[in-house]
Amino acid sequence: MSMGASCCYAMLICYLPPLPAHPFAIKLTPLSRLQLDRRLALLAPGDAQDLATIEEIAHWDRIPLATSDRGFVACARSALSKLKSPALREILCWRLELRTLVAALRRRHRGLPVPAVSEIWGYGQCLDYIRRYWEQPDFNLSHLYPWVAAADQHLREGRHTALEHLLFATVWDRYTRLAWNHHFDFEAVVLYVLRWNLIDRLTRYDPAAATQRFNALLAGGLGRYDWAANCPSPSDKAKSFSR
Repeated sequence: MSMGASCCYAMLICYLPPLPAHPFAIKLTPLSRLQLDRRLALLAPGDAQDLATIEEIAHWDRIPLATSDRGFVACARSALSKLKSPALREILCWRLELRTLVAALRRRHRGLPVPAVSEIWGYGQCLDYIRRYWEQPDFNLSHLYPWVAAADQHLREGRHTALEHLLFATVWDRYTRLAWNHHFDFEAVVLYVLRWNLIDRLTRYDPAAATQRFNALLAGGLGRYDWAANCPSPSDKAKSFSR
């Protein structure tokens, strides 16, 4: 990174409001996505593309519903080949392995057989372990992924909220630890955005927080416009899904 880019990214980091110590500690994102994108305009074009690549792979809402496992793995491998930073490749590889382990847990919970060697369904070094130790709750991987056994127990006992809480906390803690080694570089910006996305997802899951967030965005966008007086009442019907 050039001296100019380093100074620019130090300024960008200083423009970003601090994130909480834990994602469950707040009910609203510290800034909106629009505000975040305005600050991210300081990124160099190549870095901006790398960030977009990571977000497209790391977040379910960026992936088309019709994407097959084979297609997603192909996209993930392509994305990894495009990233110039070893640190960013490590971040994305870890996220893909977590997703693979969760997919394996859910697959086993549904009573499906162990994936065939020829089947393309996941990513990472854990694939052989999963096949070899399919019957063990943690796939014999607790030494590398301490959360797997707890995730399996939550799934078997139907504690889906606890499972989501565990996965969010696991990802957040991982990103936070990595951020300790990056302060004013591009990797620090990426880790900030990834954690911001986690907070954004959490606030969308909380109905009260989502309403508060919507009202705040509405007030910021419309000022003193009387929404209630000038708009018809919305339908009570709502559509939601999780992936």
